[in-house]
Amino acid sequence: MRATVSKSWVDQNQAALVREFAALRRRLGGSRDHEDSEFEEMEQPSAIDGLSAIFGLSTFERELLMLCAGVEMDPELAEQCQARVGSPKRGLVTFALAMEVLTDPHWSALSPGAPLRRYRLIDIESGHGLTAAPLRIDERTLHYLAGVNGMDQRLASVLIAKQRSDLVAAEHWTLATETIAAEGAELLPSTVLQFYGDDSAGQESVAELIAHRARRELFVLRMEDTPQTGAEMEQFLALWTREA
Repeated sequence: MRATVSKSWVDQNQAALVREFAALRRRLGGSRDHEDSEFEEMEQPSAIDGLSAIFGLSTFERELLMLCAGVEMDPELAEQCQARVGSPKRGLVTFALAMEVLTDPHWSALSPGAPLRRYRLIDIESGHGLTAAPLRIDERTLHYLAGVNGMDQRLASVLIAKQRSDLVAAEHWTLATETIAAEGAELLPSTVLQFYGDDSAGQESVAELIAHRARRELFVLRMEDTPQTGAEMEQFLALWTREA
């Protein structure tokens, strides 16, 4: 691996996607693509590497997600999947195909509690058996892998962007500073901070200061805007956890 002229992360991520799709085409028995043995090492993880780390995807789950993304973005890969599945639908991915061609396949990958379904990274078309059901990548996830990290529109209506204010109480500034010192400026995605008290506005102010110092954007979710029970709540929690 040899470094070349520096590119932006978006360009590097795009090049990483091209390599991933080329590897999948070879798995499906297509023409052997030229393997680029000289590519720029990314300073930050690619989108798929970052997502795999966040959700703890296995090698098989990672490749399955990339295959579902590939049939949306790579026409040749879509045609190969169509030919292997033997369906008139172009770009059809099934669990049976994934089990046949991907690395270290395991049945638990599509269990309801596994990351791909628990966090709605992929959807399974209803009305089919598990192995024959068409698998589709979630649109938000597809955009993320392509390097476009925007808010999921299913959450946009209930999340309120907290704007920074220059008017901050001294005690709030002190609390935010002490929290940052204790946790470190680079807060991990898994970091959870809980504030106690009856001053909700003050808690938001402290949270906004911490988010700003950590170079994060803060969104507020009101309890009255959350679903109450049932499948709607389950879906909401999956989407919320994915965004967080």
